[in-house]
Amino acid sequence: MKLVTRSVMITVLLLGSCAIVWADDSPGLEKGEFDIGGYLQVKYEDHEDSRNPIVDEDGNLLKRNMNHIYIRRGRIKVEYQATEASKFRIYFDGAKDKLSLLEAWIELKHEFGRVETKLRVGQQNIPFGFENWYSSAKRDLPERSLAQNSLFAGERERLVNLTVAPVQQLALNVAVLNGPGLKDSEFTYESPFEDTKDVLARLRTEHELDGLTISGGISGYLGKQFDESDTVDFRTDKNRYGADAQVEFNVVRDLGRSAVRGEMMIAEEFGLRKIGYYLWLSQRLGRHFGAAARYDVFDRNARAEDGTRTDRVSLAGNYYYDAHVRFTLSYDIIKNEDVGEMTDVADNVLTLMLQYAI
Repeated sequence: MKLVTRSVMITVLLLGSCAIVWADDSPGLEKGEFDIGGYLQVKYEDHEDSRNPIVDEDGNLLKRNMNHIYIRRGRIKVEYQATEASKFRIYFDGAKDKLSLLEAWIELKHEFGRVETKLRVGQQNIPFGFENWYSSAKRDLPERSLAQNSLFAGERERLVNLTVAPVQQLALNVAVLNGPGLKDSEFTYESPFEDTKDVLARLRTEHELDGLTISGGISGYLGKQFDESDTVDFRTDKNRYGADAQVEFNVVRDLGRSAVRGEMMIAEEFGLRKIGYYLWLSQRLGRHFGAAARYDVFDRNARAEDGTRTDRVSLAGNYYYDAHVRFTLSYDIIKNEDVGEMTDVADNVLTLMLQYAI
């Protein structure tokens, strides 16, 4: 693993260095302008299992009210492209009660003949699967799937990402990552191991056929994570494998685009096999309306007999007030697998969200 990681990192950096040298020699590039964008999402959630605060004998708060209004995402993005060969982005989020840095990266681009290459270095989305890259501002359901939220919490990491597109319909991502991700409480901005980094690869394709858009990809992630129970090496495997596919088309021209999306992820970590998948349907209903439905499954230990699987059905209706404003009403029907005589509790969620995006 150590040799593979270092080999991939050296290859990515060498190819990136070639792109830098060639880009510096590229004539006739003009300065660009700042691009400022972002979006704000205000949500109200009503949880069936919400309760007033409960304090135990030691004075610890055990349960909070979850029926509340809050800022789910408050994001501002600044991007500047000085030339056709380079640009940078810095991206902040002011969700809930704190300001945090989501992204900060530099991208260098060059074409070697017909082969387009991009080297992106810094804090950015992890290039695994479809949903991890798909913007929350565009998604017609309030939240991502159960598996994605568990396996790639925060969606971002500090990494070196090389994209190579040998032909127009095909692209390969190869990346070297710190590993823990932005949501890790112990290693938020560092890697726990000095001798290894995580690596991943994703191959994706897209085709246009008579109004039909077909796209998809396969992803692989090999890494290590901190394991305090292992007092010798303090590490365990963190491997993920995934496949995804998307189809967009028009059933009725005046109705709007239809989309069918599916993805499956398998993870091996801490001796567990975790499996998640979803089927997601979207339909525009004219200029101002849209609907979405998703069936979503995540099994936290597929080798266990029961008690580790969650099924969720998400239904949503969207009203597009104008080009920037969207109202979303959604309902999540959640079913947790029974454990012995313990049956599932009522924990469905009703959400009303208002979004403004630029």
